Amino acid sequence: MGVDEITIREDDTAADEAARRRGAILRERREALGISLRAFARRCELSPAHVSKVERGLASPSVATLSRIVQELDLEPALLFGTVASPPTGAPEPIVTRAADVMDLAAETGSPEGSVVRVLARPDTGSVIESIGGPDYFLPPTIAPKDSIFCVLAGTLEVDIEGERFELYAGDSLIVPPFRRFAARVLTGLDTHTLLLSPAGSKLLHGEPAPQP
Repeated sequence: MGVDEITIREDDTAADEAARRRGAILRERREALGISLRAFARRCELSPAHVSKVERGLASPSVATLSRIVQELDLEPALLFGTVASPPTGAPEPIVTRAADVMDLAAETGSPEGSVVRVLARPDTGSVIESIGGPDYFLPPTIAPKDSIFCVLAGTLEVDIEGERFELYAGDSLIVPPFRRFAARVLTGLDTHTLLLSPAGSKLLHGEPAPQP
């Protein structure tokens, strides 16, 4: 066994689950970037066999190795260390968010006067964010471990996904794949009405520059 590898024992359930989750995130990001396993292993100066074990959750890399992998994938490290949810013990209960509990985030996002940005629901699986109006400029990008979905109910929204631009009109929707940096801005002021289905684990990357118009 090399110094960069810790083999996961079959009876170590918590470590096994965390390693599988981490490996799946790394594999999805690598494949999203179109990098073969062998080419990626060469970039990280690792053996393909070791990278394969890490991606399948059969080995836990050292901190140094994991740092190299994260750097090569341009991945937010915090996405790898989310808490693994315990399996439900019974049927899930419905979640109701009352109007009085809705969070208005317009001021926090720097939206123009008259805009409304509300978190309609915040279950463990993600958030539903409604926006009426909103910034006419891009905020720093967001990255998420699962699909993010934009739905435009009225007006026009522009979404930037790592430099690729999409203009969405009333009735349009857009699915942003996992681990792709994205940002959005409104093009029709207060006539813009959108919904964003944001998965749990989404992060606004404050330290990164916003896309330029």
